[in-house]
Amino acid sequence: MVYVDWGAMFVSPNSASLYKVDFSFSKVLMGHTIRDKQKMLNRVKRILGQMEGVRRSLEEDADCSDIMQRIVTARGSIDSLMAKVMEDHIRDHMIDPDRRPSSIESRAAQELIGVIKTYMR
Repeated sequence: MVYVDWGAMFVSPNSASLYKVDFSFSKVLMGHTIRDKQKMLNRVKRILGQMEGVRRSLEEDADCSDIMQRIVTARGSIDSLMAKVMEDHIRDHMIDPDRRPSSIESRAAQELIGVIKTYMR
């Protein structure tokens, strides 16, 4: 079984059927955001500082290459933050938290995380 929190859909591993299901665990408080709250806030502060640098560069009519480099740096930081939130979401919410995931589920989650990290680079 694969549990997905997107619209509470259930995908049967033995068929291509989709079923609408009510997952009470999908309403669970996002514990990972609380657990990593300070780290995430520090990342956001760093991103805000980078964006402030972009703003200053634009106001000071800086060279285009300098502005683009600052934007690329900020975008990389935002992508990294998004990848971390998505990874935590997969680990904490896509697999039923009330039971230990099977090796197939763990492997599928790890593969998805790998794809996301590669895409977000």
